[in-house]
Amino acid sequence: MQYNISTMWHTGSFHKQHETEFLDAALRRVTNTPAVFLSADALLAGASAAEPLIAELLQTPQDIRYHAEGPFVHAHVKAMLCTIYAMQKEELHLVDIEELRRLKGYEGEIEELELAFKENIGLFEVFALIHDIAKWTSIVFSAPKGSEGDRLGFNAPLTYEITTDAKRRVELRTAYTELFHEFAKEHPNESARALQKRFYETYEIDVHYPHHDTLIYTPVYQALLDRFVVTHRLTGRDRNLLEDLIAHHMQFGMDFAEVNPSHVKRYLYLADKRGYDAENYLRLSQACMFLDMVCGSVMTVNGESHHRVVQFANALKSEHDYAPERRIQKEMERKSQKTKERNRVFQQVGLDGMALLELFKMEPGPKFGKLLKQIQEAVIGEAEMPVLPSSLEAEVNRRVSAFYQNTFKHGI
Repeated sequence: MQYNISTMWHTGSFHKQHETEFLDAALRRVTNTPAVFLSADALLAGASAAEPLIAELLQTPQDIRYHAEGPFVHAHVKAMLCTIYAMQKEELHLVDIEELRRLKGYEGEIEELELAFKENIGLFEVFALIHDIAKWTSIVFSAPKGSEGDRLGFNAPLTYEITTDAKRRVELRTAYTELFHEFAKEHPNESARALQKRFYETYEIDVHYPHHDTLIYTPVYQALLDRFVVTHRLTGRDRNLLEDLIAHHMQFGMDFAEVNPSHVKRYLYLADKRGYDAENYLRLSQACMFLDMVCGSVMTVNGESHHRVVQFANALKSEHDYAPERRIQKEMERKSQKTKERNRVFQQVGLDGMALLELFKMEPGPKFGKLLKQIQEAVIGEAEMPVLPSSLEAEVNRRVSAFYQNTFKHGI
């Protein structure tokens, strides 16, 4: 498993930009793509069959204000897994999401983010499965005074202790689940999301999970994490990273509710203390936020429910403002690395200067230099292909196709 994200280059990560999709539309598309949702369903079925804790988690009620993607955590985790598999299968490219394309100047970070997902599929699968694992045991319900939910007793104090109030917690969780399923029977033609909305409007029950993130440190969840590390063939370093990413995923989101460069220091310090590469740990934290709070969560504000990128954008902007000179240096490094890799592929397929000199039977000079520049810029989509001799056109096209096969995975 690799973590040198800022210096890695992967030929499959280079993606020619296409017309954009808004995030909501893109995620609807990929979650309805069989190759994507069948992979997610298979992992969820296998994990819940093998681990009762996962089966319980997936049945945990969700709060529509923050998780309008579905009434139970199953919808949240499935959305995260579909995002992972969509990128893995080249069905989703982050630079083609309209909200991310609008973050001008952050193309390098967004490309690094997608590369981080592709290079660490197993790590992010485990994060998706167990980052919220303690929601089942930490759940608390509340409802406004005088509401139907309040009348039914869903008004427990948020200060409930997990150990001393476990019995009451279980009673309320069971009562909520039974109430929801009875409500669903009365509205058989509603979609899951529409049913969740109607249920909330009827009962006004809010759902909370106090400190569920840091409960990953309890022995039962530590053991679960260890088992998943084994089954996903991850390393001890992966295990430590996952523990920290899970324990801090809620704090990370709150820290970047607004642009706040000073909060970046907290995660660089944590990485240094744990012995991680600081920039790479920050990028993995951003990736987990993007997976959890952007793609896996549909937030409801003023009655409208959408996926929202604002906290993720704030995290990128905070990183930039914390050390703008380092970001400029990294962008120069990215461009240099891309140019080197592109030139390597040009040479590999016979589109470099020496190979084309021989093919066109020309001498070095300004005329050939102009032709070489035109051909190479046309190959990468920055110019029109020049008119070529008919006897050589087929061979040039063959080499161009070879370049694409070595460089582009999708949509060329």
